[in-house]
Amino acid sequence: MKIDPSTWKTWHTLIDFYSQQANSEKALETALEANRLYPQDDYLQIDLARAFIGNERNAEAADILEGLQVLPSEGASDVHSLFVRCHVNLGLENIQAGNFELAIQHLEKAKTYPENLGSGRPYEPDQRMQDYLIAYSYGKMGNRDKAEEIKKAILDYTLEHLSAQGDNQYFGGMALVDFGERNQGRELMRKNRLAEDFLQKVRTIVR
Repeated sequence: MKIDPSTWKTWHTLIDFYSQQANSEKALETALEANRLYPQDDYLQIDLARAFIGNERNAEAADILEGLQVLPSEGASDVHSLFVRCHVNLGLENIQAGNFELAIQHLEKAKTYPENLGSGRPYEPDQRMQDYLIAYSYGKMGNRDKAEEIKKAILDYTLEHLSAQGDNQYFGGMALVDFGERNQGRELMRKNRLAEDFLQKVRTIVR
């Protein structure tokens, strides 16, 4: 930065460095300053959205992502992952606050593929994370039939994709446990453990 503070790439690299060091506050501080200097740069806006998410300021991140125009060649899959994470976090925040209808709205939004983010919808997207949290919300609202229907679909998908890996498989394991397949479910959860901060959030909120 001392050598060349006059290009957006230098700022982008510094923000990424702070993020890699798990210094979320410094990443956000730097991203805010970078966006003040280069307000039209999409990459720096993505960095700012990521930094907001890292500091639990998900609503502000959602506002940025809403206004982006990303081409498929500009890392759209990564941006869509941010979009999913942002709205899943907002869903969890609202579950914790008891606002289950609003939680479902955010979780349903996390299942979409907005055109402005440049990532097309796959033929068979794996959305068990969002669906499990939606089912949980319906259960808390007293709509147990709807919750059971969604969890059954998660269970069926999981049994058909037992070799899959990732966060969605963890929630498939949770569904297996809910349907009495405790050993198999816990094994899937062990093999596909969520990132520690997200895991603690899920365990605290989804009981």
